[in-house]
Amino acid sequence: MRILLVEDDSDLGEGLTTALHSAGYVVEWLRDGRQAQHSLALEHYDLLLLDLGLPGSDGLSVLSALRSTGSSMPVLIITARDATTDRIAGLDAGADDYLTKPFAVEELKARVRALLRRSFGRAQTLIEYRDLALDPQAFSVHWQGQDISLPRKEFQLLQELLVQPGRVMPVTVSPKPCMAAMKTSKATPLRCTCITCAKSFTPS
Repeated sequence: MRILLVEDDSDLGEGLTTALHSAGYVVEWLRDGRQAQHSLALEHYDLLLLDLGLPGSDGLSVLSALRSTGSSMPVLIITARDATTDRIAGLDAGADDYLTKPFAVEELKARVRALLRRSFGRAQTLIEYRDLALDPQAFSVHWQGQDISLPRKEFQLLQELLVQPGRVMPVTVSPKPCMAAMKTSKATPLRCTCITCAKSFTPS
């Protein structure tokens, strides 16, 4: 899952990036609202974590611009503005959730999980497909009843494929090791993915 974090506080941004990365997410961190608008127009993300007080362009402007394109990407506002009027303004502008600072990182991660489940039409954390089960919260994979150990990049890619079956994945979501292999060979993104997963799920 790819998350865009837009936060101008260096300490908070670094801490959230580390925490979300350890939870299995791919995180891009930007500090400027105008940069965020540009990136949202060009890249695919599964969720947006958005501060309101940003340089370049404020958070509400970023959110309004996103929604004006018809995007239904889940958006979680993270801000120190705790007045009721601010909450209403954020939600009315198109935010799906609103979390005020300071907050517990575990609560943030729980809200992220809930928003992602809702966006993909699932009520439970566990993602299942035939004999395969993936639990993003526990960072575990089970195939035909057996525990499968995957490196973080492969886990992230497998999760992307499972939550959106049938979708053609853009090259930008492929993990860096796969991209490196493609540059030095004739492998396509699909072939690289298949080879990686096949090696992981082939009994030794």
